[in-house]
Amino acid sequence: MSELSKGYDPSQVEDKWYALWLEQGCFKADPARVSGKRPAYSIVIPPPNVTGMLTMGHVLNNTIQDILARKARMDGKEVLWLPGTDHAGIATQTVVERTLKKAGEIKHRNDLGRDQFLKKVWQWKEKHGGMIIQQLKKLGASCDWSRERFTMDPEYSRCVQQVFVDLYKKGHIPTAICLSRENFEHDFEGAVPILMSSPTNALIVYCADQSCDEGVTVARSLVEMGFKSTRLFKGGWKAWKDARLPVEL
Repeated sequence: MSELSKGYDPSQVEDKWYALWLEQGCFKADPARVSGKRPAYSIVIPPPNVTGMLTMGHVLNNTIQDILARKARMDGKEVLWLPGTDHAGIATQTVVERTLKKAGEIKHRNDLGRDQFLKKVWQWKEKHGGMIIQQLKKLGASCDWSRERFTMDPEYSRCVQQVFVDLYKKGHIPTAICLSRENFEHDFEGAVPILMSSPTNALIVYCADQSCDEGVTVARSLVEMGFKSTRLFKGGWKAWKDARLPVEL
């Protein structure tokens, strides 16, 4: 009998068992198995950015999710822990630009042109996104890797567009018009067709300055015309964004 090691060596244990779990499909979710006796249980992983490696915060968060997923499996539930990564657009662009500049390939992202720069971004994503997924696997995360997603996958982009269009049609996304004191009549005339064609009663009218009394008149008129959810913000877009407090009509 070989002598037990005095210290724990994860390389002698974890890789072997994790490979076995994956081979036997222990983490794969099957909707066909869901029933009254086997309820569905799902967790969508908060997708880590592809701009780097996992942090201790990721490790803690994903460990908690793993515990919940494994406990649900032991309770007889059909579990889906959905993995993926986030494109982190601006941060990723910045990192890729810095990398290309350091390599002497560009002085500015425009040097490559949009299409070539996007290719570089996707290459960078494949390298670093794969690194993050491998780190999750190294942690022993019991995700269904056959369903791995990226936030810029075409299917996901279409779903996001569909949801926004649906919310807009249901009146949950407001139509906004901006009225300036100097060009009030012109601004309002241009806004009328937009208002009339809007499928929602949720409208935002914001004026470019605090003394735009005409905006109050317009907003009140819109309420009388049936746009019951009209709100007026004086001081322009910044006032709406910072305060979110409408003027009483």
